[in-house]
Amino acid sequence: MNIEYNSIDLSPKKYSQHVYTAMEIIAKKFSSQITLKDIANEIYISPKYLSSLFKKEVGCGVYNVISMMRIARAKQLIASNGSIKAAAFDVGFNDPKAFSKMFRRITGESPSTFKSRTLLRKSSSYLDYTP
Repeated sequence: MNIEYNSIDLSPKKYSQHVYTAMEIIAKKFSSQITLKDIANEIYISPKYLSSLFKKEVGCGVYNVISMMRIARAKQLIASNGSIKAAAFDVGFNDPKAFSKMFRRITGESPSTFKSRTLLRKSSSYLDYTP
């Protein structure tokens, strides 16, 4: 799981076993309605302790990491010419407006702007092709 989601390094050597295991759980279940309590229960520690570990080691809370993983996956779905609304539901948002707000907060642009920019970049790369 050596992936960076918006400048959070998720490499295993960087974090304690509890945080790394929690990151793995989040990576597998971020599209469901997972909670801090669910994650903490799976690794047999208190939610408060897990939250403090995340803030200390990762620099943000568990829900921030869940949101970043959701938006990173949504960006992949949207970039592959997927529907913004479908991407929102696929990554665990029940409300497309809430998804758009979170997308903008994390990426700095709206999902539709991201999609337009991504599709424009793809189409211009096809135009640059010379046999």
